[in-house]
Amino acid sequence: MSIFLRLAALGLGVASIGACADLKYGLQGTFSLPLDDLKTVTESGQGLGAGAFMDIRFRDGQALRPRVDFIQYPSRSTGGETRQWSCQTIGVDYLYFTQGRFQGPYLAAGLGSRYYEVKVDINGRSNTGSNRKIGLTLGGGYVFTPHFEVNARYTRTSMDGGIQMGSVDLGAAYTF
Repeated sequence: MSIFLRLAALGLGVASIGACADLKYGLQGTFSLPLDDLKTVTESGQGLGAGAFMDIRFRDGQALRPRVDFIQYPSRSTGGETRQWSCQTIGVDYLYFTQGRFQGPYLAAGLGSRYYEVKVDINGRSNTGSNRKIGLTLGGGYVFTPHFEVNARYTRTSMDGGIQMGSVDLGAAYTF
């Protein structure tokens, strides 16, 4: 199949989603509480982050939320060594609004490609290490107005070597 036919099929698929769903866009600020091995490597340092999302809203209070998040954890220095951790996520969550409309409480579950990166500076010499894996997300939130919501997410990603990177992310979002 030619590339033009594939692009046309993709365009028709996106157009059909737009025709049967209500699309909303938003921005989010995040406060991240590290858990598991992430808590150890960040020395319990809470992270701050930002993200963007798109809600694809279907009937009966159900939605898909593709999202992009970035969280930065505070740098830690010991004995001439400084470490700075960050996490970038591209994911999608399924949202279920318990009242059948897009206001009030909702539950969320999703998957995301999480990219953890550490920058290490030892006496002026820098190095970077990273790892990308698929992680799980469970949570919920509350939509107060058509534009403002708060949410909480538990995320967990199993890295190489049995390392578990988890966090509880508390957020406030504005939807356009």
